[in-house]
Amino acid sequence: MPGPRDTITVAVRVPGARPDSAGAVRFVHVPLATAQGIQVSRGRSHLSGAWPGFVTGLFLGAAFSGLVLQEVHNHPENEGNEIGVVMALVAPPLVSAAGGVVGFLIGRENWERVR
Repeated sequence: MPGPRDTITVAVRVPGARPDSAGAVRFVHVPLATAQGIQVSRGRSHLSGAWPGFVTGLFLGAAFSGLVLQEVHNHPENEGNEIGVVMALVAPPLVSAAGGVVGFLIGRENWERVR
């Protein structure tokens, strides 16, 4: 059995566990002889950036849609002009998708080599 100087103890997050619960982390003992390298994540994942970008884009698209619909409604000469209504319906999904892509590109994970 390896001794304390022959192993490294690594804390691993348990998927699905609440971060503040007692079972959120488990400890794994790895023999140093078998470790070829150790890296630590020091950043956010791409998906953690995509969700806020999507939600922000959805709100911006909805606000734009409201402005377009208000403009179409307030001007009688726009009656029968369906381009404003189409723009208002298309804007939220397009802007939210763009926000998700931007958030995905911004959120990146940084790995730092420990050993």
